[in-house]
This record gives sequence, structure tokens and C-alpha cells, in this order.
Amino acid sequence: MNFEEFKQLVKEIRGTITCRECDSKFEDRDISLIGTILKEGYLQAKCPKCKHNTIINVFFGPANRKHRKILKKKPRIITPNDILDMQNFLRSFDGDFIKLFNKKS
Repeated sequence: MNFEEFKQLVKEIRGTITCRECDSKFEDRDISLIGTILKEGYLQAKCPKCKHNTIINVFFGPANRKHRKILKKKPRIITPNDILDMQNFLRSFDGDFIKLFNKKS
């Protein structure tokens, strides 16, 4: 990705994505490139109003927007209890994924 393509990407992000916490728009200075891998890129947008960080995954390829839609639903927030539950699970997990996924819930 060259600089002109990056500027165009930032412009499109500013026009289509808002902060999921407070619905504020991002400015150029709020968006930074984390990195790229093959045909994907990862950017971080920090809300100028509430300071919430958003990670944005983009795909570099032909423009075919029929199959993708931006979800307006807020993602589930991970709570401190979720982290404690995962720590407790991992503390006793023996690494047997076959046994784990064959359990009847």
C-alpha cells in the first residue's frame, strides 16, 4: 500500500465508521496503521471524544461490497469476570482439545 492508497483508506474510514461508544466521527490524526499482512491491513482509531480505541481490519482487493455489511450492533464487552473465568479454565485445562470439544453440554 502506498501513501496515496493509505490516504484514500483513511478518508473512507472517516466517512463510514464512527466510534461504537459515542458515535463520534474520527479525524485523520485519530487513525493510525498497525500493520499489513498480505492483502489485509489493521488500523487503530482512537475516538477524539471518549478516547475509546477501535481496531479496524481492512481487505485490499477489488471493490465488491455486496457481500459485506458494516454491523451497527455493539460488540459484547469483555468483563473482568470473563477474564477470571478464562484464567480459571486455563489453570485446569490439560490441553486435550478432543476431549474438550466432545463434551456434551
